[in-house]
Amino acid sequence: MFIQAYGKEASDLEIGKLTTEENSNIRINDTEGWGTAIHITDAEFKSGTTFSNINRDEGLEPVFKTVDFKNINAADSTIVNQANGKINIGKPTGSNILSVEDTAENQISIGKNMSTNFTLVSSDSSHGNSMSSVDQGVADLAATVDLNTNGAEDAEGMKVVIGANDMTGRIEAVYDAKGNKISQTEDVNETNRTLTAVANLLVVAWRAELNDLYKRMGDLRATPYKSGAWVRYNGGKLKWSDGDLENAFHMIQVGIDTLPTENNIRFGTAFSYTKGDADFNGGSADLDTYSLALYGTWLGDKGQYVDVIGRVASIKNDANARSLTGQGKAYDGKMDNTGLSLSAEAGWRFALPYNLFIEPQVEATYSYIDSDSFRYGDRKYELQSTDSFIARAGFMAGIQCPDNKGNVYVRASVVHDFLGETDVKVSNAHMSRTVSNDFGGTWGEFGIGANVSVSDNTYVYADVEHTTGGEIEEPWRVNFGVRYNF
Repeated sequence: MFIQAYGKEASDLEIGKLTTEENSNIRINDTEGWGTAIHITDAEFKSGTTFSNINRDEGLEPVFKTVDFKNINAADSTIVNQANGKINIGKPTGSNILSVEDTAENQISIGKNMSTNFTLVSSDSSHGNSMSSVDQGVADLAATVDLNTNGAEDAEGMKVVIGANDMTGRIEAVYDAKGNKISQTEDVNETNRTLTAVANLLVVAWRAELNDLYKRMGDLRATPYKSGAWVRYNGGKLKWSDGDLENAFHMIQVGIDTLPTENNIRFGTAFSYTKGDADFNGGSADLDTYSLALYGTWLGDKGQYVDVIGRVASIKNDANARSLTGQGKAYDGKMDNTGLSLSAEAGWRFALPYNLFIEPQVEATYSYIDSDSFRYGDRKYELQSTDSFIARAGFMAGIQCPDNKGNVYVRASVVHDFLGETDVKVSNAHMSRTVSNDFGGTWGEFGIGANVSVSDNTYVYADVEHTTGGEIEEPWRVNFGVRYNF
């Protein structure tokens, strides 16, 4: 039904009772904009009804400046008010949705709300994108309704809903009968969730570079030589459940070291390349990490050791995501970050009967990743510089083979990251949000491995590892290496 008002002066249209069928569409339009008023005593809207005070002709303001409802009984129906319109409702009951096109204050006046599901939304899809903040956007929208002007006693409140937009997910605020906000919730913006995962890929990839002495070079006690060269493969899978992300990685690392003096301190350097293949909810990424390390290792005469290694790395992230807008627009971008780390590890091996041994170990690692950013549409995503401080305490226990031919061991550790929080700043021309993720926490690390001498100056070493708990889990990691001494 379409009701239009014509004429050269203001007039009144009075309707005693207006009843609709389900899914009805009623539009009213003051064609000449002279200020005609519509007064409806009783309206009964069946489920799915839409009543619209519309601007039909471009360049005019032909909405009704006065639309009065004394009573509305609605079943999941929507009342739409376009810009410059005015609607007064004496007593709404049932389930009503109010939709406004702009945020002009008090364009809707409610005498006494008795609707148990009274919901206010914006029909302007850009309202969410133009907010300076979430709280301000909700407040501006709520101010379009003058709620319970006849007093709040025995009346109901309302919900204010802003649909998902470029910066936020769906926002819902609940107001009491006096117009005071009592709660507010916000759903995850799926685009930001996906692209935040892209930024945090770097942190997950960096976790694959974690060091310890046995993974890197095996058991140095197996060699009497002053110098040596080694190569190892280190591969596995890391999972970040909050980002629905998995990263399968494969590392090749080579190194060389020597004892320049008689103080049992071995100095060396190592270079590694790690290839990461990541999949996350919405896309995938290729990760390339190039790392250069310098290390020093001291072996004591009574089973002690101290190992210190510093590292600098370039982490390259080439990511793509499927359509993020539902309209075919995809993301394809790159990030290039620098990572730094410094690790110190110490242990003490104690011999037990029957060639058994136990070795308590501790390790501390500080790492840092610098900031970088990328763009998607009119949004900018900035990964703020992030750091972590990881402490590990555990033990290794095993059996030593005769004639120094190697050993077999099991190990277990408790690991805790005291930092590990990342911040990704998302911004457009109107507002900015910061999405934080905490990669810290505590997890358990378990492994089994062996060192085997295959000749007088060559030995091989292997290790299998699994972690559980923590924000980043490691279902499996395999480490295999060969060291040649000279």
